[in-house]
Amino acid sequence: MRISVVALTIAVFSGCACAETMYLDKDGTWKSATSGRQSVYLEKTARVKQLVNEGRPKEASTALRELRDEFPELKEQGIDLFIDAEVLYAKRDFVKAAKKYTTFLDEHPGSDLYDAAMDRLFQIGTAFLNGQKKPLLGIFRVRAYEDGEKIMNAIADRAGDAPIAKRGLISIARSYEKRHLYRDAYHAWSDVSSRWPSGDIGREALYGMASNIYAAYNGPKYEAGSLISARGYYTELKNRYPEFAASINVDQTLGRIDEQMAEKDLTVGLYYDRTGCDEGARLYFGEVVRLWPDTLAAEKAREALAANVQK
Repeated sequence: MRISVVALTIAVFSGCACAETMYLDKDGTWKSATSGRQSVYLEKTARVKQLVNEGRPKEASTALRELRDEFPELKEQGIDLFIDAEVLYAKRDFVKAAKKYTTFLDEHPGSDLYDAAMDRLFQIGTAFLNGQKKPLLGIFRVRAYEDGEKIMNAIADRAGDAPIAKRGLISIARSYEKRHLYRDAYHAWSDVSSRWPSGDIGREALYGMASNIYAAYNGPKYEAGSLISARGYYTELKNRYPEFAASINVDQTLGRIDEQMAEKDLTVGLYYDRTGCDEGARLYFGEVVRLWPDTLAAEKAREALAANVQK
């Protein structure tokens, strides 16, 4: 008899709390696991999960080996390698555990434990992106953001359009945002958008691109590329998702961007005016008045232009 490890993935490793545990029988039908060997199996795997999550590697190792010995058919599912990975995870040795889980996924792509290993790898990637440290040279401990990003990208490559792939790439973008690395966050959201350009995730990605490239603008003394891009993305957001755009006051944001773009050109005009380049100053003052006539910068540009002409 082959124990269905699908029940393990659904009822145990995913942490699903159900009134009645169901398993997929070999005939393709879902049946209740309330007695017999299947019931013992589920009880033991639940115990394994508890021990691993509590960080008790010795007890987890013993429980996993007992499970393997009682259900030898699991050996063809790659359980020995999975055991090694689980013990390392219980020890919170995330770097080595990630390598073991990755090896397991490479060597046993058809295993019923595949999704459970992917979930564990996702948990490790999340920990790293949230600031979990890793050992360096056996002496130091450094934050492993880059490791987390690599893990999540690898999960996305394996999982395709599965929810875990989407959550993995979004977690990369969110991690950059938390660290105020706005240009990196923008590129991460752009990756999400290129894979899933429509629907809720497309909207979230477009908003992430707009808000982060806007946050990357450093002020009127710097290039205005971020403002121009942000305006384009916010305008697209307004056109494609009008209700969402209204809920986050996109019109107000667009007005603020216009003010900043006008201020940028006004700053250039004032620089030319101070340095005696009257023609350049008049050009920029005129552009501010023409392109953004209702802004505060336009009022200042009109005054500066009048004063410049009188020179």
